[in-house]
Amino acid sequence: DYAVAAETSCLNDEQIRILIQMQIKEVTIAFDSDVTLKSIRDNTELLRKFTNVYVIKDRRAKKDRLLGEKEAPVDRGRKVFEMLLEERRKL
Repeated sequence: DYAVAAETSCLNDEQIRILIQMQIKEVTIAFDSDVTLKSIRDNTELLRKFTNVYVIKDRRAKKDRLLGEKEAPVDRGRKVFEMLLEERRKL
């Protein structure tokens, strides 16, 4: 297993090219909670032609969310990250 940080709210063309060339079988995206699902879908359109792409999003009702507006799943610690990872969804 590998983990990398995009350091932004999208994958750039070079990052996508590298993932495709590496023949990664599965990519899980976990951007800040303010990045929309549509934006992630649009950004990973090419990548999804070559591999399985999953997204971690906190889909709970606003009052029950585990993440704040600008938080990524890792910002709340391992337990919350693992909980959200289990709930990930394939794009």
